[in-house]
Amino acid sequence: MKFLRRSLGFELAVVAAGFVAAVSARAQSTEELLAQRRLEYISAVDSHRSALSALRVVEQRFSTVIAERGRARREGDAAALDRALPQAQELSVPKADRQRRVSEAADVVAARRRAVIEILIVRQSELVARIDAARSSAERAQLGILLTDASNELKEFEREAEGPAALPVVMPDINFDPRDGPADLLGKAELVERHAAVTDTLIQENDAAILFLEERLRNERSRQGALANMDRFGDRIVPTCPPRVDPTVQRSDSTDAGGRPVTLSQRLAAKREYRLFLVEYRDSLLIKTEQFQLRVRRRS
Repeated sequence: MKFLRRSLGFELAVVAAGFVAAVSARAQSTEELLAQRRLEYISAVDSHRSALSALRVVEQRFSTVIAERGRARREGDAAALDRALPQAQELSVPKADRQRRVSEAADVVAARRRAVIEILIVRQSELVARIDAARSSAERAQLGILLTDASNELKEFEREAEGPAALPVVMPDINFDPRDGPADLLGKAELVERHAAVTDTLIQENDAAILFLEERLRNERSRQGALANMDRFGDRIVPTCPPRVDPTVQRSDSTDAGGRPVTLSQRLAAKREYRLFLVEYRDSLLIKTEQFQLRVRRRS
């Protein structure tokens, strides 16, 4: 089984470097961009829901035909069986089309969610800088509320984007066989080497995710430091409203065994541990590749 899931950190690392400069160069403020991206995200969620509804209609019709076909087969109803087969074949095409549309709509939702996350990270950094530069307690207090709201929203979107924990890759069951000739051994060597290349790509993506989480952790500590300073000087006003929960966003399983949210530090530690596993796994594949190649040379 090979693992090709691209992490959130990898995708954000590609765009993060130039994003802050792009935001400052545009006439729109960060708040305006954030409002626009929220609307785009909600629109994408609505489109995904519509695609799912259309798929369910076709799936229900398809299931009805399949059930009728099963009944006809059990009861020996040849006429009904002859009618059900072409109906099932006819519905299989729109069913595949609806499934493709759902998949494409889900990709758009993920992209729109990432766009919101990007601008929230920028807004969070801007608010920390504005708190540091604020000239009055009242200004710092209001900015502190905005920072708390932005941080809550960012956590919600990140939990959804993180998704299920990555499954470890599995060693391909490719072993030596005394009957293998040079061509067989070479083919096995190439197959194992391809698995090593895939694993190497995973290491690079995981490294990008680590860099992203390290930056997020630094930003979070800056945020906490700014709020701690406000608490020390009595400038902070605790928001009376609950943390933002977007009704269009479902909770992911990014929690520990006790149901508590996984912290940035825990996510970073997991990524670092996963890197150690991947490196060891890749190295074992490369060693196995060399062993196959050595046998090829011996039998040539």
